[in-house]
Amino acid sequence: MSRFYRSRIFEIPSQQRPYSWQKNQIKDFLLDLKISQVRRTHHYCGPIFLENTLQANGQPKQNVIDDPGNQLVHYNILDGQQRVTSIILIATAIANHPMLVAEANNANARAIGLRNELKNLTSYISVGNADHDTPRMNFNNREMDEMLSHLMFQNPPVQPPVTNAGTNRLKENYEYVVEEFNNLCNVNTPADLVSIGNHFLQGMKVILVEMGAHTFNKYTVFESINNRGLTLSEFDKIKNLFLHIAEQHCMRADVAGTIPMVTPAQIQQEWYETIQALYKYDLLENEERCITDLWEVIYNIRKGSENIFSLVKNKFEVLVDQENVGLMAQLLRFYQNWKNYTTSYCKIYTKLAAHKLNPVNMDVTGKENLERMLYQISLPDVFRRPLTCAMMMYTLPEFGELSVFFEKALMRIHGMKTKYHLTAIDGPLTALANSIFGGMSSINCKKRICSMVVEHAPMEQVVKNMFNGNDIYNKGWRGNALYYFLYRIDLYLNLGGHGVPLIFPTEANDRKVQIEHIMPQSHRTNWAASWQNADTADRWLHRLGNLTLTTSQATNNQLGNKTMQDKCIGNYPDHTYAHGRLIEQLLPPIATMFQATHEWQKLEILLNELSYAKYFVKLWSLPCDCDINGEIILDDFSAQVRAEKAIRIENYNGHEEDVFSITPSEYVDFGDVLDCEDHEEE
Repeated sequence: MSRFYRSRIFEIPSQQRPYSWQKNQIKDFLLDLKISQVRRTHHYCGPIFLENTLQANGQPKQNVIDDPGNQLVHYNILDGQQRVTSIILIATAIANHPMLVAEANNANARAIGLRNELKNLTSYISVGNADHDTPRMNFNNREMDEMLSHLMFQNPPVQPPVTNAGTNRLKENYEYVVEEFNNLCNVNTPADLVSIGNHFLQGMKVILVEMGAHTFNKYTVFESINNRGLTLSEFDKIKNLFLHIAEQHCMRADVAGTIPMVTPAQIQQEWYETIQALYKYDLLENEERCITDLWEVIYNIRKGSENIFSLVKNKFEVLVDQENVGLMAQLLRFYQNWKNYTTSYCKIYTKLAAHKLNPVNMDVTGKENLERMLYQISLPDVFRRPLTCAMMMYTLPEFGELSVFFEKALMRIHGMKTKYHLTAIDGPLTALANSIFGGMSSINCKKRICSMVVEHAPMEQVVKNMFNGNDIYNKGWRGNALYYFLYRIDLYLNLGGHGVPLIFPTEANDRKVQIEHIMPQSHRTNWAASWQNADTADRWLHRLGNLTLTTSQATNNQLGNKTMQDKCIGNYPDHTYAHGRLIEQLLPPIATMFQATHEWQKLEILLNELSYAKYFVKLWSLPCDCDINGEIILDDFSAQVRAEKAIRIENYNGHEEDVFSITPSEYVDFGDVLDCEDHEEE
């Protein structure tokens, strides 16, 4: 290990990824270390790629002379900073181990030697000082540098503030090593500690590769790296390919005396700022998704099973060896949108408390509808690409207006399983994202969404599906769409401020216990007169019309298996529908529509479904003429109602008013209605 640090100062370029190893990776490293000691084998840590650190003028950075008079050369870590940083953290923790410090203070020669070697690995003695006082690693980030110095030397003595993820990981990983080292490495005595410490220094094998300017190309070499550290991501490989292309392009431009279209510095900066955005919003794990989505949006394709780097390489690798202005322009269009697309994605999908649905990034309408789509309907990925493009290309008010259309489209096409296969709409959604990215106006975007909804989830089809008798409770809609549907009706009824404030429950179990079966699921002793045939009752049990929302598990228990009469107007303060949520208060009038007492049979379930259908039209119609025009004639539903009324009412012969229909324009109250005759303006 002495060859690893001898005569070197390691630097992390400012345009590198922040430190991101987590506790599980530190744990793996320490376990591997212990296993290799037991097996008496080496612990191979993979290659570390270095190059001389240069100043702004292109000259090597001035070397440092340590107190013994050795010349220390500055090296940028091109690849391997996660491992190098972690090695230095572990070495620091071992050197500062109370057991080792105590043994060294007691003049234990082996402990003194080990501690000195560990301190040499992590730091050096600056001129004029008696002991190690300067870290061998420089992050070129003041906060990270101060934290490392604090961990090594307690200098500064007070822990520096932590405002970024990298610094937090540095601190947490060091504390983890301090707390878990003995347990993970089976250290019980000073002898155990000295033994594992020496194995750490002597048993670890690191290959240092100094990347000379004319030896081989560093960007292509990185593609083959695979080690126990953070392997190169698809995005890293794309960056390295583009750096190689830019380097060769600049060399040819220099020979020709022309201005290059792209430089390595531009590629590196765009990659760095993209990674920084992902770190800021704590979404680094989504980097490949963002770059893949951008590729699909630009070229209006779905990539299939092929990895994104292969697609990018197949398209652009030719630029390494030859000039192609058109193809280079496409490369520019791709990389120049890395940061903007990724940042827009992060603004929508981050769950970090400081940034989640931040009003700086969206207006009130946008926030409200994103919350509904991502966290209430809980289908966050369906409209991911067009939503990201809309966030990227439109103003906050335009995005807010569009979010209304997106929410309605999501509920109708996917939430209610109008399309059973999500892939059925993938092509149109990718095409929509491509058009937004290409500069389509927000008005035309609305028209495109309307066209998509009318094609894949026409209002008549969706409404009639509400009366199909399916088990909605167990085999129903996607995500939280069932709960969301009932919740939104209740929320709409509360708009006048007549009910209690309604909060969407974040816990799935809280949502589940609030869904109340009007005719109870079991122990239906009190319902025998109404539902004499148990099999028939079971078939109607989980229909939409037999479901409502109550407030909690307690109120659900209070309603229990009481008769409909008691559920509606029983002893208060025991919970009743008449005193419950506003959506519950819809039930007593339906239950007494055809008799003096409160009943709940097939007829009432059908009428409740009709009530829900009207609210659906009110809440999820699109403000375009192709969606809200035309009467929906409910022939099958009307026939069922007539049949049930004939059973209920003696001498009933059917009446004209029993033919039910819904005219959307009667139930929606839109201001401006889009003229969608051609669905999209030229």
